[in-house]
Amino acid sequence: MKLDLYYPDELEPLIKQVKAKCSQKGVSLSQVILHLLKLYMEEDIYIPKEDEERDALALRVIALFKECCPDWEKPELSDRLMNQIINVLDRIGKGPVYWRALFQRAYETWNGAIWNPDFNWFLDLDNHFRVENECRKRKHAILKAERKEKEKAEKQRIKQEEKERRGKEKELAKLSKLSPTELEEKVEKERLEKLEKERQERLEKSEHEPYWADIVYVNDNGKEIGGWIYPNDWTEEQQLDWEEKH
Repeated sequence: MKLDLYYPDELEPLIKQVKAKCSQKGVSLSQVILHLLKLYMEEDIYIPKEDEERDALALRVIALFKECCPDWEKPELSDRLMNQIINVLDRIGKGPVYWRALFQRAYETWNGAIWNPDFNWFLDLDNHFRVENECRKRKHAILKAERKEKEKAEKQRIKQEEKERRGKEKELAKLSKLSPTELEEKVEKERLEKLEKERQERLEKSEHEPYWADIVYVNDNGKEIGGWIYPNDWTEEQQLDWEEKH
């Protein structure tokens, strides 16, 4: 398939230069054009519309800086600044998407720091690479800190588990020295302590609202009796009304 190229007469010198370079590199003009078309589809290569004013593009970049970096010094508009922006736009061929991402990454990296760049700093293309490098370093530092925190938490978990294991071993060692009678008494004591703790928790809860407890008391036959536990300041009428509803 042949690729035809149509261009204005004023671009004839440029086309000749391109063809000469293609001949020097050993590639065809069609190959170069197809490669550029592929880049255009895959990357953020900005091509201004034919009727789009270059000044409007420059103003758009300034507006993006003010939007993405609201706390930084605003540039003073001048013909010199506009020309500088247009020259940079012509050199890198990037549109608003690129500039927005650049300003956002820079703001995330330097906002709140002792130093932060002004708008003119971004007109030096070398600084665009610096933004990328600083952004990568910042992300690396964040990941490193997160990894360190996870390692610290893991060490603390292992230490706590080891402490609990040793405590259990000591407890088992103590139990192994007890006689059957002493062991039975110890188990019963712990059971009663647990019941008392649960009773205290229920009493504390009863100070706020009624709740049903499966065990309120144990009768003479050893049967566990359940019932409602009421706040201390509830009247008998309130208790009866509650029981009727529930």
